Amino acid sequence: MSKGVITLTTGLKDITNLQVSDVKVWDWAWGLQHQGRFSGSTPVMWSVLSHLGLTYELLMRDTKGNASIVDQIAILLHDASEGYCIDVPRPIKRLPEAAFFVEIEERIQRTIFARFGLDWDSIDWELVNRYDYQALHVEFSQFFPHFLASEKAPPRIYEMDPNSIKLKLAKPQQYVDLLRHLTINLAEVPGISIPDINGLFEMPPHLAPYLVDRDIHVPIQHNSQSSGGVDDSILHATL
Repeated sequence: MSKGVITLTTGLKDITNLQVSDVKVWDWAWGLQHQGRFSGSTPVMWSVLSHLGLTYELLMRDTKGNASIVDQIAILLHDASEGYCIDVPRPIKRLPEAAFFVEIEERIQRTIFARFGLDWDSIDWELVNRYDYQALHVEFSQFFPHFLASEKAPPRIYEMDPNSIKLKLAKPQQYVDLLRHLTINLAEVPGISIPDINGLFEMPPHLAPYLVDRDIHVPIQHNSQSSGGVDDSILHATL
């Protein structure tokens, strides 16, 4: 057995040599709901999956719902590789010693995008990174307001009140449903071919008993001027 084989919700897969045929949405949709942002140090559970949802919501808010399908999917996929190789904090990934990990992570990401028929090098990464950092600042401002004055706090890169956003916990089924809807429409774009959409989104039967809504959070207390907080309702119109 290869040293790169790990257990995912759809089976055992070699993440150091991930094939396009290995890519299944439920692998990261399920895994990322259990991975906490900020190394799990937020006062309530805030998952990487919820971060993807927040990033998507910020994009749709700014574009008034008119973002291209490719941009929407790229936003929803931008951290998908972390469902395979864990959310490693940026300061660690930037170390020279972590170059091997960054290479593996990018290979996984490229394979995921290829499964959706998307050319990695044609993605608007400037847009994706902008909303990724915008979401980071919203999260940091609401979860760690007492650290905002630190020189290590993420810089503010946009003009908006980060506390005006209501953080919402994304759920795997809603994420999968939204991504499937977008992918079906993407398949109609000339030049993009996505074989076996059903296989890409097929849910492992053993997960069905666990798709039950549970109240697992404690509301964050904000000052009276803030409309922020954490809500476990669906994220956007469909997420």
